[in-house]
Amino acid sequence: MEQIIHPSSLAFFALAISFLVRIRSAIRVPTARLTWLASGVGAVALLCCGTLISMPILDGWLGGTNFLSLLQNVAAAVAFWLVAQAVVSQVDFPLHKLFRWPLYIGFLSFVVAFFFIERGATVQDFMLEHADQIAGFLYSSLYLALIAGICLHLVSKIWRTGAQSFATMHLGGAFVTIGCVLQILALASICFSWLPEGASGPVYTLALTSFSGGVVLMAGNMASLALLRLRSTSRVKHSIKSLESILRRKDLEVPARPVMTTTWLNGETALNHLYRSVIAVNDHVHADGSALNDDEKRRVERASHLVSRKMFTKPRKARGRLPRWELNFMKWATKGSKSN
Repeated sequence: MEQIIHPSSLAFFALAISFLVRIRSAIRVPTARLTWLASGVGAVALLCCGTLISMPILDGWLGGTNFLSLLQNVAAAVAFWLVAQAVVSQVDFPLHKLFRWPLYIGFLSFVVAFFFIERGATVQDFMLEHADQIAGFLYSSLYLALIAGICLHLVSKIWRTGAQSFATMHLGGAFVTIGCVLQILALASICFSWLPEGASGPVYTLALTSFSGGVVLMAGNMASLALLRLRSTSRVKHSIKSLESILRRKDLEVPARPVMTTTWLNGETALNHLYRSVIAVNDHVHADGSALNDDEKRRVERASHLVSRKMFTKPRKARGRLPRWELNFMKWATKGSKSN
């Protein structure tokens, strides 16, 4: 019987692909570094799940006292935070400075709580196995509350702007938030015996399914965006070379390229250069009356369409009407994020 690939492994490969694809861009383009770092740190967090390398081996490298759980949770929290920063900065909503203090406090609180847990030998699910301890419950619930807060912040920003490219990220963040809330409830029932014995297990399993599914959706969105940006930049540069060959064939001046340093890998810089090349070809046609052959016309039309779509298409408006309670919540969640 064939073994089914674990969702965490799928998310790991998606983030690893995103990390590898954007290495060159991240080195040279500062705006790409947040997403790149988020992919790398998120891949580390998923590697700590033990689906690719067994957890006893990984934790043995750290001393065999479940420090792997702390490493995983810290890496996951950092990855979620980097994703939030990357996405919010791309939709032109800078993160509110006041949101940073809950982040710092959340990090410190669950890290401190970890050292008060009687940890023992390596276990597969550290949070579930130690939920009967007050320190263990605090460690898990504070970490999960931090993740849920970051995802709520992220979802509210994406929803308000209506950014279609982050639709899957929006859905994944919602699933992660639901999973965090359900996990906290399940762990609380274990710690304080709120639910009948055996009832908390299915709730916790459902929570893990929701959390893992959300992570897979978010990782997939990041990987697809990385590949789409790589493809888009490649198309722009191919169009530039195509138009430059037309200009050279007609003994016309080719617009000077930017210096082949950090700026040339920036999509906007390459797109601006393509725009100047299109103008140069069109000016030649109108000024000299020199006709283009069918192949050249197709090249110019493709380049013009590419420029028009990327430079002059208005961004889509935010989504339509929402229930009043949801509008009020979104307004409260994003209040003060951008001054008008």
